[in-house]
Amino acid sequence: MKENDIRPAHLLNEYLRLSSLDAEEYFQLENRVPIPCPACAETSFSPAFCKNGFEFVVCQQCATLYLSPRPPLREFERFYTESPSSSYWANTFFPSVIEARRHTIFKSKVKRVEAFCGSK
Repeated sequence: MKENDIRPAHLLNEYLRLSSLDAEEYFQLENRVPIPCPACAETSFSPAFCKNGFEFVVCQQCATLYLSPRPPLREFERFYTESPSSSYWANTFFPSVIEARRHTIFKSKVKRVEAFCGSK
């Protein structure tokens, strides 16, 4: 499998461009709230990295990587229902690669599950 088969560069680059713009539009800095670790509820963490204006941290207790401070749920709901990048993913990107993904990703996963379960 080649990455370009399931994520053609021209489609991926457009999706990433739209996502970057949407991150600024749909997720306001002033609305973000610190959250405890989603895995263990620990409140102590170390900064990990920033991407597109989002701060990722690592839990000092269990080493889970997560986003904090995090935008409120309503901003995520608005992003997934209204944003140009979500629309592009659903209407352009994914339909363009569904057959390649079905063949290269989904079939191999089904075969592994069948082998694990002992079916043919």
